[in-house]
Amino acid sequence: MATKTKWYNFTGRVSWAKVFEPDEFRGAKNWTIDFYPDNEAEKKAIIATGIQGKFKEDKDGNSYIRLRRPTQKKIGQKEVIFAPPVIYDASGNVLVKYTNDQGEDIRSYDPGLALKVVGEPLSIGNGTKVIVNVSVYDTAYGPGNRFESLKILELVEYKRQEASDDV
Repeated sequence: MATKTKWYNFTGRVSWAKVFEPDEFRGAKNWTIDFYPDNEAEKKAIIATGIQGKFKEDKDGNSYIRLRRPTQKKIGQKEVIFAPPVIYDASGNVLVKYTNDQGEDIRSYDPGLALKVVGEPLSIGNGTKVIVNVSVYDTAYGPGNRFESLKILELVEYKRQEASDDV
């Protein structure tokens, strides 16, 4: 049976966007976002894909789902390394992507390949409005999913809080 991968776009806001430096948890490394769908219809559309991720509620009662893109994964007998998600601006222009030495776009690659960053990573703050692209594919455990890209519609720039000298 051939795997039929489907791609979906969902509109909403993100928090804790780790799209340039992967999140590490219990030995796994993933690029992640907490995705808050724009409305109930978007949430139902995500659920309808059958993906295994579950919606949670934040402290304010808002529903979100954590979307992940692994840094690497064993597929069959082969170790595959995934490039970080591609980042687009609201017009669909690439802000950040990844290529090989020949300038070819890379989404996944074999170990040992040197990856080049094209574009300037930006600070994506909580509340940034996006369209997220997610691939959904068959696995032995049900539909799997992978966070593929972000299209930034309204950027909320992340600003690190600095310690104040005022006491």
